[in-house]
Amino acid sequence: MNNNLMQEMWNQRAKQDAFYYVESAFWNGNIDAFFALGEERAKLIIDPHITQFIPNTSNASALEIGCGVGRFSRALAKRFCKVVAVDVSEEMIKKAKELHPVQKYPNLEFQATDGKSISFCLQKVLILFFLMKFSNICLLMKLS
Repeated sequence: MNNNLMQEMWNQRAKQDAFYYVESAFWNGNIDAFFALGEERAKLIIDPHITQFIPNTSNASALEIGCGVGRFSRALAKRFCKVVAVDVSEEMIKKAKELHPVQKYPNLEFQATDGKSISFCLQKVLILFFLMKFSNICLLMKLS
């Protein structure tokens, strides 16, 4: 699938119901529960590995690829001093920015990109987080 087609498909999904397409199994219309589930999963998926890779995250940065509306981005922002979250869908990023105002989440930045050009220095990133929606594959890796 080419990037334009994938971008178009995710833009359409975001316009229909972004939350459903991010979490179709447990989406019940409750946005607070949606983000609480993200935090719960972050505790299970991310937290056990953070201390293994980075004992002190107070100066660490994270990059999330495929962030959707920012469910894991929000959880990462609680754990890292800077989080850059990217998604191919401009519509998902638009919703993510609406849900995460800079005043409340100053260390969280959202970017719409195809992944080929991320305007964030990867040398500063200590953790890369990537969760594949349909295959439940999680990649959590230390970059530096």
